[in-house]
Amino acid sequence: MKQVWWLPNIYWEVALKDSPLGSQGLIDEINSIFKDYSLFVILDAELTAFSGINKNEISNLELKVNGNTLKPLESYSDDIQGMITALRPMFSKMLGEVGENIEFFVFDNSFENAISPLKESQFSLNFNDSNFEYNLPLSSLVSEKICPVDNKRHNGSWKYCPFHGETLIQDN
Repeated sequence: MKQVWWLPNIYWEVALKDSPLGSQGLIDEINSIFKDYSLFVILDAELTAFSGINKNEISNLELKVNGNTLKPLESYSDDIQGMITALRPMFSKMLGEVGENIEFFVFDNSFENAISPLKESQFSLNFNDSNFEYNLPLSSLVSEKICPVDNKRHNGSWKYCPFHGETLIQDN
């Protein structure tokens, strides 16, 4: 089982917006901490019939974005480390043994044309002979578009209606 979760800054706004634990101050603080960074949560493990999970070591990890190949940072601020330390037990509690075996990786995201969940681009995360590709913008974060032929709503990251081939119109 291989899983990759990308936690862009906007994730915290969406996740904490309606939470009693979230406040705009907390969201702003998290966004400030991760302003120039990308956080990924990765699991590479084999499920076994009797002993649960055998975790595989993550090797050859690299992020490819807009012509840049990045390695995870080996050190980062105490604030980032504090966030990761706070997230670990939360993932363990939510996901059990799976959550206990995940790993957190931080990448620099301060370069020109850096990853943005709202801009059209793509990137990939590669490790252990696997390739995870992301096509942006994240469709869950953009408003739907409308087909000019039948006025049906479609994925906001699509350019054309899959049924009519017409250019979709941004819904305002």
